Amino acid sequence: METTPSHRIADGFADILYEANFAFLEGSPDPSFALDSSMCLAYVNPAYLTFGCANGGINSADTFTGIGIFVGNFMNEPLRQFYLNAYTMVMENNKTWSHDYDCSSPSLYRRFRQSAYPLPQKGIVVINHLIEERTHTASSGQPVKAIYLNKNGLIAQCSHCRKVRQSESNMQWDWVSEWVANPPSEITHSLCEFCADYYYKGLQLTLNTV
Repeated sequence: METTPSHRIADGFADILYEANFAFLEGSPDPSFALDSSMCLAYVNPAYLTFGCANGGINSADTFTGIGIFVGNFMNEPLRQFYLNAYTMVMENNKTWSHDYDCSSPSLYRRFRQSAYPLPQKGIVVINHLIEERTHTASSGQPVKAIYLNKNGLIAQCSHCRKVRQSESNMQWDWVSEWVANPPSEITHSLCEFCADYYYKGLQLTLNTV
């Protein structure tokens, strides 16, 4: 990993990953990253940048500037709390943690398994492995803002499944593919009731205030 460019790895972190047998990540198809002991981004593999560029999260692989940034800065509420708690647990307990989550594109349903591995007293490694990919079975709703704008002038989108909530019904969430590709400025993040109950039990949430 000595040849990993500086925009993908923090100074001195190559030796840490090599000694912990994570050098294979350079050639892995799984988007992966590492955090140092202060939970700042210390490494990203090529697959991480490729996935980020393909899905709009990163502008350019060659000009990535995330190394050294606190990982919480890359997360939206309400899941920021969930992941920061999980990563802290991995570091403190020195135990591996895994969690399944959705990360779909406008045309494809994708399900990943994220596994976080401790680097004792030095940070963690996080690997995201694709476990399911298929064409969406749900039909897409129309991007009509009047249906989804709530009393605060916002559109609530589930941070997990990326459906949006109808303004007239807190329990009705629709898949609107155009807003996955190009989110309107009114989007704010929440969790739908199903995802909150199935994937994030124990996470303190207020679902109906946004």
